[in-house]
Amino acid sequence: MITALHVSWEYPPYRIIGQLAWKVQELVRSLRDFCKLAVVHPGPENKKYTDNGIEVYMFRDTGYLRKNFIVYSHELVYEALIKLPYLLPYSGFTVVHGHEWIGGMIALVLARAFRNPFVLSIYSLERTRSSMDNMLSFVIESIENCLLEEADYILCHHEDLSNDLYKCFGEKVIKCNAVKDVQKLYLKIVGATT
Repeated sequence: MITALHVSWEYPPYRIIGQLAWKVQELVRSLRDFCKLAVVHPGPENKKYTDNGIEVYMFRDTGYLRKNFIVYSHELVYEALIKLPYLLPYSGFTVVHGHEWIGGMIALVLARAFRNPFVLSIYSLERTRSSMDNMLSFVIESIENCLLEEADYILCHHEDLSNDLYKCFGEKVIKCNAVKDVQKLYLKIVGATT
């Protein structure tokens, strides 16, 4: 059976900053009958709960949006690494699936620790969200570039962006128009790892 660990910076109802929370929840709920799922996200406390039958593990972060957002994002990775081994009941995941750059940072570390394929879902990139006229944007873009390089597969949820990413990263970029694209990728990973 395929087991997928999804990692996101946002997940309802505890952490909703933008549309990412709802997009991740919709995707995960759509996969519920296809594979065994767990979701990890930061929030106000260490807590396990269920979302429509999906195991969700929230780890307490150090405090959202301190003065330095980049330091905060790195603190999240650290907090995840010291808390998740005590929260997650198992490590036998088929795939670790990170959403956007902050969730992707945590997912990359977990995927390498568990020796699992790392899937990165991209909904937008900093260069499409920002005017790129400040250091914060440049640092976020460099983290995104690192994650794009390190990802075993990139699921792109944005039509125009997927064409650009395909030019840079080739076959590991998969256009994600529907949940069947994620299912197909997971089946490919199982075939590649068994």
